Amino acid sequence: MAGEKVLIVEDKPEMIQILTDYVLGPQGYVTLTALNGEEGLHMALNEEPDLVILDLRMPKMSGLEVLKTLRERQCFVPVIVITAYGSEEVVVRALRLGANDYVAKPFALDEMTQVVERVLNKSKQEKERVRLAQELEIELNHMKSGFISMVSHELRSPLSHIIASTELMREAKLSSDQQQDLLNIIHLQSARLNRFVEQILDVSLLEAGTVQVEKRPVVLKPVLKQMIEAFALRANTHRFELTMPDRPLTVVGDEGKIQTVLDNLLENAVTYSPKGSRVFVEVSEDDKEVVISVIDEGIGIPATQLERIFERFHRVNTRDDQEQYGYGLGLYITKRLVELQGGKIWVASEVGRGSRFTFSLPKWSSASGEQGSEVDNE
Repeated sequence: MAGEKVLIVEDKPEMIQILTDYVLGPQGYVTLTALNGEEGLHMALNEEPDLVILDLRMPKMSGLEVLKTLRERQCFVPVIVITAYGSEEVVVRALRLGANDYVAKPFALDEMTQVVERVLNKSKQEKERVRLAQELEIELNHMKSGFISMVSHELRSPLSHIIASTELMREAKLSSDQQQDLLNIIHLQSARLNRFVEQILDVSLLEAGTVQVEKRPVVLKPVLKQMIEAFALRANTHRFELTMPDRPLTVVGDEGKIQTVLDNLLENAVTYSPKGSRVFVEVSEDDKEVVISVIDEGIGIPATQLERIFERFHRVNTRDDQEQYGYGLGLYITKRLVELQGGKIWVASEVGRGSRFTFSLPKWSSASGEQGSEVDNE
């Protein structure tokens, strides 16, 4: 604690000497002194001490008047008042005016030392709390601004396409092929809007702790094949390959949540890899868990962003730093859902060569079968 400035406002020089030579000096505090209330008030307002030790009985201006004036002028420097025994009523008034602690005269040196340390420690903690709160408010305001900007863009863009397409269909004389093209645009942008709204709702439920996970035995191969076949129809610009052991693999998890995880990872793989490229799904196992990887041949993720890739609202910048992809929600949701099922998720990536997103789930066995009917809340 050495180095803090302590202002002593006391009209008795012998008391100042005791405080300076035997209480404050040995602990490394820098001392300032004032022999009356007016001088003490002036120094407290202008010297910015870390602590004021204030005698309540002072010439020119009493300690209570000094304390009251300090608080009226929004000076909240911590104050320890010192007073004679039998002045309990005055001490109560001082505490109500904002004094932080008091010591009765005569006092033991170690008692005063402990009070000084306690008040300064508490003041330091409060300053740190205020600093952290201010920093948090600036982080939160930045996130709020970014979130509003992102939501505005992600809502405005598809809505603009939908409105423009419907206006053309209403006002222009279009061929059936042209009408079909516009209907395709409307369908695509509506699906984009729907996915965005669903992800916002998923995040709110996850953070509210209301997402339920039903841990049951899930046979993995049918789930994977169903998801891959659906994506092959939906994203016919890519080729999908599944590699996994021939024998059945069963995990402990929630089938619907596993499908959501796979949907998010496959969607990313298709979105961030060129048309005609391959998307691989690889499955392996060990004694305790099954590991599933979704691998693409896409743009990859810069190494500087890998640590933040699963953060909420984090969006990956492309190599030219001009465009950002995604909503910054899908991978956050994916990570939370994997963890709720007792698994882990990680990523390896190289810019220009693609990414491998891998997650694990606990393997089901007869010994773990009793977990099958459990419902876990976050």
